[in-house]
Amino acid sequence: MAISPSDFLTKGQLSALEAVERTMSVISLLATIFIFGTFVTFDFFRKPRNRLVFWASLGNAMTNIATLISTSGFVAGPSSALCQFQGFLIQM
Repeated sequence: MAISPSDFLTKGQLSALEAVERTMSVISLLATIFIFGTFVTFDFFRKPRNRLVFWASLGNAMTNIATLISTSGFVAGPSSALCQFQGFLIQM
């Protein structure tokens, strides 16, 4: 039998966690956009070590998009397109 967060958290606590998760994902996406913009705009930042940060940020952006989906994919069901897309983003 699978244990669900709703087994030990109230609806208010689950809503608060979801709000924090989405808020932090948006902040992280904004930081990723800043990294992308800086890398593309300034030649000074196009060095091998910064290229690693650029590609790591791309993976981080995919994960943040998946966390913005939050529990919507879970609620839609494991065979739904939204849940499959969320899983794909997290696994990338």
